Amino acid sequence: MNDITLQQIEIFLTVAEQLNLSEAAKDLFINQSAVSRWIRRLEQSLNKKLFHRNNRGVELTEHGEFLYAELKPMYEKLSETLQNMRNMYDMKDNILRIGCLDSTEVINALKKAVKGFEHSHLDTPLFKIELLNFNDLREALVCGKLDCIVTYSLGFGEYWNIATKPIKKLDTYLGISAKNPLAAGPKLRVKELKNETL
Repeated sequence: MNDITLQQIEIFLTVAEQLNLSEAAKDLFINQSAVSRWIRRLEQSLNKKLFHRNNRGVELTEHGEFLYAELKPMYEKLSETLQNMRNMYDMKDNILRIGCLDSTEVINALKKAVKGFEHSHLDTPLFKIELLNFNDLREALVCGKLDCIVTYSLGFGEYWNIATKPIKKLDTYLGISAKNPLAAGPKLRVKELKNETL
């Protein structure tokens, strides 16, 4: 029981609501095999079967239904509490903790947003910025270690207690070998990549 993590609980609740490992993986921005692995670890920790596979995906077992009913309100309460903690300003330190995806274009977008914030807020707090990968960013935000994060919107999913706001639209590029036949054309459409390994 001691090795059950907040991430496992989040994954379990997402799978229990989606009843589909692939859809849950998209919402969690992790691959499907990782979702399956975390669910197996949770089942091993509890020594109970939580899901049965079916033709459409998965379904909750009796133990799974019980665990979902117990964990869902507790997880929502925890998330609400952490959100309230994030909203409490420590006027002595007045530090805004920002997490940023370790990507040059995202960092540049953050710099521009910070300058705009400083220009419109005379009582600008001090900024503490951490560069992290996507999963660490989301975990730190959910756990209250960060006040806000700057990252790509793709795959972030919907969270009832997290608000999102676009700060910049970034171009997307695809790099392919010059030897690939697709590199010969002036333009490349997404549907042309359906048989390519990405």
